[in-house]
Amino acid sequence: MSKQAELLADEAAHKTVELDDSLPEAHASLAQALANEWKWKEAEAEFRRSMALNGNSAATHYFYAITCLSPQNRIDEAIEQYRTALSIDPLSSIVNANYALLLLQVRRYPESLAQFQKVLARDPNFPPAHYKLSQFYANTGHFPEAVAELRKAFPKMNSASPDPKGYLELSMQIDDSDRSAAVADAAALAGNRIQAFEYLEKAYSSGDNELLFVIRYPALDPLRSDPRFKDLMRRLGLPD
Repeated sequence: MSKQAELLADEAAHKTVELDDSLPEAHASLAQALANEWKWKEAEAEFRRSMALNGNSAATHYFYAITCLSPQNRIDEAIEQYRTALSIDPLSSIVNANYALLLLQVRRYPESLAQFQKVLARDPNFPPAHYKLSQFYANTGHFPEAVAELRKAFPKMNSASPDPKGYLELSMQIDDSDRSAAVADAAALAGNRIQAFEYLEKAYSSGDNELLFVIRYPALDPLRSDPRFKDLMRRLGLPD
């Protein structure tokens, strides 16, 4: 989401809450808008207000986990919120797929893969699951599978070699203002430190929300001690 779109969403959400403070959906929308601006404390307060008004919204529990808790590395709390969301809406493909991605972020690889497989067994033509599974395979060193899954997510892609270079080439094909973080991930996996930081900065500047996933990926572990990475985390308001 662009910075301008985020500001418009924030303004609209604030107005809705001002009109009727008793609507849980309004507080949830405001919480998401605040999280997209990386205003973590304010976002959490709105999520909690929304859940106090309606604790049975799978979407609110899900967005609290994915946009607020997970970026702050509050993993146990994020898992609890994912599980609550799935207890309410167990068949949601996007919630199940992003739960699998959270398990990747915390290096619970067998559980993550099993979760992805469960999603695709039920919904084999769900592109976001193939896209996220490609990131799982790439970050665990399985590049033939990563390339295959990325091409399933984006069928119009050109072919590429089943290695880190090929995965980076494919990631570059889908690069736009909302995919810069994914290119940073692929560049880090290919050992291109300069390009990885270039695209991390591009993701930050464009407001690419996928950045909040990628910064926790295993591929970026070699970058974490770099002052540029520490500065990025500081600007995001997040712990290392």
